[in-house]
Formats: sequence, C-alpha cells, structure tokens
Amino acid sequence: MNEQLLNQSRRQFCSTFLPACAISYLSCNTLFASSLSDDKQVKLTKNHKFQMDFSKPYEDAWRWKYSYYIERMKHLGDFLGKDKFIELLKKATDESYKNTFEKPGHALVDFIKPIKSNIPRFKIARTFNIVKESDNFAEFKVTECLYAKIFREKNAGDIGYATICHKDFALAKLFSPKLRLERTKTLMQAHDCCNHRYIWEGND
Repeated sequence: MNEQLLNQSRRQFCSTFLPACAISYLSCNTLFASSLSDDKQVKLTKNHKFQMDFSKPYEDAWRWKYSYYIERMKHLGDFLGKDKFIELLKKATDESYKNTFEKPGHALVDFIKPIKSNIPRFKIARTFNIVKESDNFAEFKVTECLYAKIFREKNAGDIGYATICHKDFALAKLFSPKLRLERTKTLMQAHDCCNHRYIWEGND
C-alpha cells in the first residue's frame, strides 16, 4: 500500500509540480529585460534598495542567475530519472512560451528582426553571423553562447538544451505554421556552432 501511494505521489509530482516549477522559473527569464512600469507592480522610489544598480559582468550575472536553477534541476533529474526528467522539462519549456505571440506572423523578416537587433540577450549573450538571408530563408551561425558556456561548465548541457535551446522549434511554429526551423548542431550539445536555418514555407 505504501509503495502504491509512493508511486501515485511520484506521478502527481511529474505531471503537476515539475512543469509548474519549470514554467515558473522560465517565466522569470525576462527578469533583466523587464521593468517595473506595470501599475500592478510595486512602485519604488529611486532611493529604495531595490533600485540599486546590479553591477556585474554579463558572464558573472548569467552564472549567478542560473547556478541555483541548475543545481535544483539536477536533483530533480536524480529523483525522477534523467531521461524522463529531460522530456518533462522540454514540455514545460514549450508550455511557458505558448502565449509569446498574440497572433500568427506574416513574414520571416518579422521573426528574425529581434535576433538582428541590439537586444542584449542576442548581441551580448551570443556571437553569430548571418550566413544567408532571403524572403523565405535565413541561416544563422552561432559561434559563442553564454548560456552554453554556463550550463556546460556545470556539466548540465542536457538541462541547458531542454531549458534554452529546445524552445526555438516551438517558437518558430508558434510564430506561424509556415515557419520551420532546421538545426543539426548546438554549442550546448558540444558541437562547434549552432546552425539555425529558418524556412518560410508556402505563399500568403
């Protein structure tokens, strides 16, 4: 009876707590990019301690940001079984981004525009070049990735892939059913680069 209850508790944990936990963390990934302008959030004065500068190099900030998460995810993987845990984490990652776009996009150029912008998480956290670009095709080659560096130095490339890299496929489909991502290599998986190929299929 006790074994049956334990198995039931583990199933409940796998199906509810873990995805909720991962989604909660992933939702906080916009911490450094977000502001406190929302009326529902606490309005803080300039002299409040919460408004003090957080002065750290990007690498130190990323390491500080993800270290706690990585350790907790490793423990969860030990508890649930590594393969099952990684699959659940991928599902939780996809779930956390399902409301990213209010409506389907109409052109590839709109999807890749933020990638080419000066948004720090793209320009500073990654080094990449555009291999080829047209109306229906765009290929990016990423040669440096701060996310991969931090996760791999903690021997957590599998967790990093499920948390950071896996979502790229879901985001492409969420942007438009016409957009498809092809990728055979990632730095997170110890390859020499990330080769993102975005393909826009069909005509409007």
